[in-house]
Amino acid sequence: MLPPQRLEENDKAAIIVRQDIYASLYDRISTRPFLNTIEKKWITYQLLNAVAECHAASVIHGDIKAQNVLVTTWNWVYLTDLSSAYKPVMLIEDYPADFSFFFDTTGRRTCYIAPERFRRHDVSDQDSFKNAVRACGFS
Repeated sequence: MLPPQRLEENDKAAIIVRQDIYASLYDRISTRPFLNTIEKKWITYQLLNAVAECHAASVIHGDIKAQNVLVTTWNWVYLTDLSSAYKPVMLIEDYPADFSFFFDTTGRRTCYIAPERFRRHDVSDQDSFKNAVRACGFS
C-alpha cells in the first residue's frame, strides 16, 4: 500500500501528497501495449495479496476500483486510497449526494462501493472478506 507522504492544508483546501506512480490500473489496461496473460495474472496475484494483508490487519478498504490501484512501469501494484479517515463509512441507500461527492471522482457514474458500506446487520467478517474479493472482480 502506498500511504500519503505529506498533507498540506489551508483555509480553502487540503492536499494529500504521495509518490508519483506511472499509472492507475484503469489507465494501464486501457492503453497500449496491452497487458499479456502473465502480466494480468501477476497484477491479480498482487491485488489479492494486498486485500488479504488489509484484512489480516483488520482494515477494510471499502472502495477498491481500478483508479485506486496504482501500477509501476514494472507492473508492481500499490493499493491506495484507504479512505476511512475522510470518506463516510456508511452511506444512505437512497441519497446519492454522498456517493457522488466522495466516490464518483471520474464522473462516469460507475459504482464500486463495497457492500459493507451499506448498513446490514447480517454481514459477518467472513462475508466482508468475500465481498472485498468480489470487489476485485472475482465471484
